[in-house]
Amino acid sequence: MKIGIVGAGPLGSFAAWKFGKNNDITLFEQKKKITSKHSGIFSTDILNYYKPPKNIILNKVKGAVLKINNKEAIIKDKKIRAIVVNSQKFDENLFNEAKKVSLYKNEKIEKVDLIGKSVRLNNHSFDFVIGADGPFSKLSENLGIRQKNIFYGLETIADCNFFDKKLVELYFEKKFSDFFAWIIPLNDSEAKIGVICKTHAQKKFSNFLKFLQIKKHRKIIGGAIPIGFYENFIFERLVLIGDAAGQVKSTTGGGITLGMKSVNLLFKLLKNQQYCLSKKCLVKNYYPVWKKEIGKELWLHWRIRKFLNKLNDRDYEELIELANTLSKRIIKFGDMDYPSKFLIKVLDLNTCLFLLKNFWKLF
Repeated sequence: MKIGIVGAGPLGSFAAWKFGKNNDITLFEQKKKITSKHSGIFSTDILNYYKPPKNIILNKVKGAVLKINNKEAIIKDKKIRAIVVNSQKFDENLFNEAKKVSLYKNEKIEKVDLIGKSVRLNNHSFDFVIGADGPFSKLSENLGIRQKNIFYGLETIADCNFFDKKLVELYFEKKFSDFFAWIIPLNDSEAKIGVICKTHAQKKFSNFLKFLQIKKHRKIIGGAIPIGFYENFIFERLVLIGDAAGQVKSTTGGGITLGMKSVNLLFKLLKNQQYCLSKKCLVKNYYPVWKKEIGKELWLHWRIRKFLNKLNDRDYEELIELANTLSKRIIKFGDMDYPSKFLIKVLDLNTCLFLLKNFWKLF
């Protein structure tokens, strides 16, 4: 099958690598150089889909410290819960693997047309197209889809005093972020420091760096993050994935692990369905599996995010106090990708009372 993949970021490259072993793949990327814009921290679930080379794994994380003002909750497991990679090398490695099994074109896709039983990208015809060209996807725009709820992430690397090399630190003060701010340890002295904001990202990031007393740091990188829940990503002989489809975990701003799972589900379907590529077939065969395995989780992430966005600093202080009392349950059942696995299991009387008090914020 002749497949066009638009976008050579981690998910586009992963899709090319996955499909390229048995199909005729063309991978398009408009930028001349692959530049990573994610933080490079993944749950260990990613290892079910892709195992990065050991030399690009910088740290292995066992949990997190949740902080706001003078309150904190320490959630630390005995086992590894996440890996931290060199994000630039991670993306480059995937890209290089993709180029081994695909034809690579440094070309901007300006036009998408459905002609008979093929999809035309500029002057190239394909049986099927996968769109992975980011939050400002040209494919999405051509298909009449525009993502409205965009947040912005800023991050740098610096020497930093952190609580524990094996713990990520998350800060929830509104003066730092509309989402959360973070410290991700890379080694004994360096860490990735970042924020996600809806507005005034540079000002809030500056506030966070001053709070941490960071005076010297590497180049600041930034990127757009679509936050929400989107279901319109399947078209005639074309499927959008990752940021292009708005398939981001709204609680964390990440989406590569679940994006890889989306690619895996699509790969299994097309491998077994004799290539029925119409929108009707894809909606019938791919969408229900995607919704069961991934869609319900993304919807839950979005509902949780909507609730969290309505909390003020005092609410967060109370929530972190609850997290302290629930630390054993969170360690046992918590999952950064699949909230359905733990939400009910971590509830206790005090948590129910907190939710009851803030009931209106759930909607």
